[in-house]
Amino acid sequence: MNKEQVRRSLWAHAAAMGGAVVFDEPLAKYNTFFAGGTAFSVYSPSCGVELGSLVAYLIGNGIQYMVIGKGSNLLFKDIYYDKVFILLEHENFKRMTVSGKILISGAGAKLSSLITFSAKNGLSGFEGLAGIPGTLGGALINNASNKCAVSENLLSVKVINRDGAVEVIQKEKAEFSYRRSSLRETIILEAEFLMESKLSSEIRERIKMTFIEKLLKQPLEERTLGCVFKNPAGNFLPAGKLLENAGLKGARVGGALISGKHANFIVNSGGASSDDVARLMGVAGDKVFKMFGVELEPEIEIIG
Repeated sequence: MNKEQVRRSLWAHAAAMGGAVVFDEPLAKYNTFFAGGTAFSVYSPSCGVELGSLVAYLIGNGIQYMVIGKGSNLLFKDIYYDKVFILLEHENFKRMTVSGKILISGAGAKLSSLITFSAKNGLSGFEGLAGIPGTLGGALINNASNKCAVSENLLSVKVINRDGAVEVIQKEKAEFSYRRSSLRETIILEAEFLMESKLSSEIRERIKMTFIEKLLKQPLEERTLGCVFKNPAGNFLPAGKLLENAGLKGARVGGALISGKHANFIVNSGGASSDDVARLMGVAGDKVFKMFGVELEPEIEIIG
């Protein structure tokens, strides 16, 4: 099937089922660093049925695809991606419900919205995640954490698996570790959590304190992709401290700048390309290795 046939098929699929699709789309619009190349297509399905049908079509025709959320840790290269990026932006993927201490949320919900919703309903367990950008789906795939991990209160996850079938995965059947989970090979639809009942005022205060602490230490107001490198395993300093001790605060390649507030963040100071980021990461990683013998592993995901 040639590219024009795929275009027509995707247009027809979206028109028939209520989704939205665009072609030759700049990927700078889909990540928090505002950089990247061009996508053949970005498709936003209207519901789980449409998403399942879309995935079946893509798998059946050997078309590469990838689900993206807010792109808060995705670095798209400055290239053309001959694949379909799937965006769970429709309200049907953002629904949140509560029954007693059980909270269910769609994967497309922003993590900040989920934290606010849980506080409003007197449910504690997400306060330590305040200030982390992105969607719930991305947070689960990467096991996002700060003062707690998003997987701590998890009961189950509903996904579309690699075969294109809907499956419910209980927490004990999934694997979670530092900045990763076994859910990466799936498309997350929604997740169920068992929360703890507390006063909304107490929860909001804890959220506020966590956010203020992050704001003081991290450049949350800047265009970044979050922490660039993972903290190294073993008896080593955190990545940010290693980078700072290597004198890398303020280092620049093109429009990419290592933050003066936290050395494990690269800021788009204006007009930065993805290549600028990759080159700056290389410079920073090499210097840390030469000075301390520590090989830093990227925490951001470089696509392509």
